[in-house]
Amino acid sequence: MRPRSPGKHYQASRSPEVGRARHPVELRAFRRATIQAAAALLVGCASAPPGAQPDVPHDDPAAELQAITQKLVDAYAPGDLALWTRYTAPAFVVVTEDDEVETRDQFLAALEPLPPGFEGTARVTAFRASTFEEMTVTTYVIEENESVFGQLVHGHFRVSDMWRETPAGFRLIASQVFALLRDPPRAALPEAALNSYAGTYELAPNVCVRVNRDRDHLVAERDGRSSQTFVPEHVDIFFTPGHPA
Repeated sequence: MRPRSPGKHYQASRSPEVGRARHPVELRAFRRATIQAAAALLVGCASAPPGAQPDVPHDDPAAELQAITQKLVDAYAPGDLALWTRYTAPAFVVVTEDDEVETRDQFLAALEPLPPGFEGTARVTAFRASTFEEMTVTTYVIEENESVFGQLVHGHFRVSDMWRETPAGFRLIASQVFALLRDPPRAALPEAALNSYAGTYELAPNVCVRVNRDRDHLVAERDGRSSQTFVPEHVDIFFTPGHPA
C-alpha cells in the first residue's frame, strides 16, 4: 500500500511512551505498516491457487474465520505474500481508514516485510461473526504493538470484513478499516498555568465562551450549550475525554 500521511486520529491513538514529536518519515512508514496489517485481512472469493490445499471445513465458522484472520495478521511482519495471495480474489477491494479504495493488484504490489528497525506484533480481539447462507460478516479490533527504531507505538483499528464460503474454503470479498481513537496521556499542569487560561473568549460577534479551571482541568461554557471539559495533554494543548481528535 502507499504510505498514508499522519492524521489527527493517529496522533490521538499514540501510547504514553511516544511523545507528540516524531519524525514524519517514521510516521509514514509505521502508518503504512499498520494499514497493510489491517488490510491483509481483506481477501476475496476465488478458488485456491494451483497446488494450494483447500481449507479444512470447521464446525464453527466464527472460530475458523478468527483463526484465519489471526494467521494473516501474524504473516504480515515476514511478508508472507503466498499466504495473503491464497485468500485474495481478483475482484478484491479494500477501503482504508483514509477513505482510499485499493484494488487487489495495488494491495499485493505493496506487500513486503517490515523494513530494518521495525518490529511488532498484532492481536485480533473482540471478534464477532454473523452468517447469512454462504456469506459471513466479521468485525474485530486489531491491537498493534510496534517498535520503530526503539520507540514504542500502539495502534488500534476496527476492521469489518465480508467472507464467502467456497469449495476451496472461506475467502474474503470486502473489507473496511477504521482507526479507533484513544485519549492521549494526561499532563499535570500547575494551577497557575491552568488559571492563566481562565477568562472570556469571543468566538464571533456576540458569541462568547467562558473558560474556568476545575481542579486539574478546564471547563468551557457557552449560553445555550452544554459545558465542555478540556484536559491538558501538554502546555497549550488540550483534549476532550472520549473525543481526542
